[in-house]
Amino acid sequence: MAGALRRILLPAVVIVAVVLLLGRMRGASGVAPMPPVFAQGLTLVQAEEQSGKSGKPVLVYATADWCGPCQQFKRTTLVDPGVVAFLSEHTEPVYLNVDKHRQEAGNFNIESIPATIIVRDGKVLAKVAGNVPPADYLEWLKTAVATP
Repeated sequence: MAGALRRILLPAVVIVAVVLLLGRMRGASGVAPMPPVFAQGLTLVQAEEQSGKSGKPVLVYATADWCGPCQQFKRTTLVDPGVVAFLSEHTEPVYLNVDKHRQEAGNFNIESIPATIIVRDGKVLAKVAGNVPPADYLEWLKTAVATP
């Protein structure tokens, strides 16, 4: 009897443990919130208009809810204080969900995400893809924004 009970309880305990572990892992993953630097909610058209007035280039952050590296990038690099300060001061940031804005994403020939694209006067000046660490991203931004 004890052997039969053990054969039933052991798999049940393992299943419960796996379910709890997966639930905890999903809580740490999932869709990250939109970084505050994009809180203005500019569309691409609005950012291009503001760019014309401010002289700052448009920064397009291309992402998707299903993209794990995009979520990690939003949780780390795009909330880094140095990166946020630079983006706020030197760019007109646009958050571009490639699934919701397929045409705009297609216009930029985005091959992988996350992707950051610097645009001035409708021309792509620079593009980088991947989950870039904050220090490297900031260096890339400084060079990309300085491009005439």
